[in-house]
Amino acid sequence: MQTKKMIFAFAVSLCIIFQSNFCESSSFEDLNNNGTIGPSDFELLLQVKSGLSQCPAGKICDWNGDGTISNSEVNNFRDLVNKIMAIYDMNSDGFIGIADVQHITDVAGTVKTCPVGKECDINLDGSVNVQDAVVFTGLRQEWKKYYDLSGDERVDIVDMRALSAIVLNKASCPNIKWCDVNNDGDVTVADIVTLANYVAKESTPRTTQGLLIYDLDNNGTVGLNDAAIEADIGSGKKICPPGKHCDWNGDGCVSPAEVSAFKDLVNRFKSIYDIDSNGFVGTSDVHYLIKVNVNKESCPSGKLCDVNLNSDLNVPDVADLITLVNLIASNKNFYDLNNSPTNVVGDIMILMKVIMGTTACPPNKVCDINGDNQVNVADAIAFDRYINQPKL
Repeated sequence: MQTKKMIFAFAVSLCIIFQSNFCESSSFEDLNNNGTIGPSDFELLLQVKSGLSQCPAGKICDWNGDGTISNSEVNNFRDLVNKIMAIYDMNSDGFIGIADVQHITDVAGTVKTCPVGKECDINLDGSVNVQDAVVFTGLRQEWKKYYDLSGDERVDIVDMRALSAIVLNKASCPNIKWCDVNNDGDVTVADIVTLANYVAKESTPRTTQGLLIYDLDNNGTVGLNDAAIEADIGSGKKICPPGKHCDWNGDGCVSPAEVSAFKDLVNRFKSIYDIDSNGFVGTSDVHYLIKVNVNKESCPSGKLCDVNLNSDLNVPDVADLITLVNLIASNKNFYDLNNSPTNVVGDIMILMKVIMGTTACPPNKVCDINGDNQVNVADAIAFDRYINQPKL
């Protein structure tokens, strides 16, 4: 038995360190014998831990062999599942979805190649064919179940509302559900953004409903003006627009914590479209996306180059990003710190004073230019790039 545990530990180590296909080929952690390691295995482990089920024959649930399944072992198993999901996440958008299934299908049809570091031979039979797409479709449905936080057999804005409350209240995730949607080891506003993109991409017909519940001014995106509206709602100057999500924990009011979380949400949305990571969304991102479209650059990790969420990178994505840039530009008054559109030097002087701590950011203005929730020299650099960005 000790030898078997040593082999299993070695397999887990190989998986986590190298993300090799040894993860899929090892059967010890495939508790339900469905051919892969996923959330359903994690669910079965929780049932074993709670005494509702026994560890399947030939499997190892008790990693350290002490006769019990500890929280540490549960967390390690979950980390293993996350590592394997990353191998199956063909477009690295943080979840298993329709686009990944399509990529496997395209690889099977020799239209595309398997991305570096990913596993396309899902059933490990030595080739990538239609059967892999079939197995992968089942895996996608399995993951979908675990994003359904409300338990209504759908993943939609109801689940986004539920996740918002969990993030705000730092509450526990419902049993066997997956609140750490982006698998970074923590449940934060970033997971709301990932779930919003999931809802948008997986909807039939495709819709941006995940995004629109936070689009308080109905201009088609989530931006600084929405954060300002949320702050006004919190101070009682405005009421939440119909169909929007302002009161994250459902207690009937918008607290300072919710205003702060909403601001973080805006920054997170902004960051995924900041393709060149220069601190803001502007014309340089459009230029970068054009290079991605003609295969001169690849889409950076953590960015959303498929702007229209149609599972493909093409000219319409560039057009949609231009629209987004123009919408963001319409909020430029938030960066006009001295309320003088032509006196940019004055704005820089105020920003430097805020950075030095000798003055506060002017009311209803934004000094955190790059959206990292702090004001420092990096914001001065981002502001310089913002005012000197190239024209379209």
